[in-house]
Amino acid sequence: MRFIFLYLLLSLTVISNGQLVSEKVETSTYIGKVKSNSSILASLEYRLDDNKDTIYTLKYRNFKLSNLLEYETFTFKNDGNTINQFYDILKSFFTEENKKNKEYQVAVKFRDKSLYLFNWRNLGVTNVGISLSRYNIVDNSIDSGYCYLTEKQINKLFSREDNND
Repeated sequence: MRFIFLYLLLSLTVISNGQLVSEKVETSTYIGKVKSNSSILASLEYRLDDNKDTIYTLKYRNFKLSNLLEYETFTFKNDGNTINQFYDILKSFFTEENKKNKEYQVAVKFRDKSLYLFNWRNLGVTNVGISLSRYNIVDNSIDSGYCYLTEKQINKLFSREDNND
């Protein structure tokens, strides 16, 4: 009986050790981070995949869950000039015309995924709201998590001019 138990124990150990596979850990480089007090509000980073394509990851704090520290993540490839086009779309919320337009929204399509951007006024300051689902202007609701950032925070996130925030 002890022999059978010892045999089963050793065979399970061998089987479980045979299932381990090591994988290469991909490293990312931060482009920018936006902090509030001790927590990160948003970060933008990039990495190169196996095909040497640039993959960007936008991570932002979910303001829908104000008592929890949860983050939403959105990843996209840099096809052509995608990162600069994305920055320009975000900056479009801060033009004189769009600052005052509470209904200004943009759905940004990245291949098979979309990111929804909307005008968010907070204490009289224009912010761009970022979410994985559409913002409903009529009842002021949103299905998924969201974050909103000021123009200075967008500049800091993309490591662009005037990022002394």
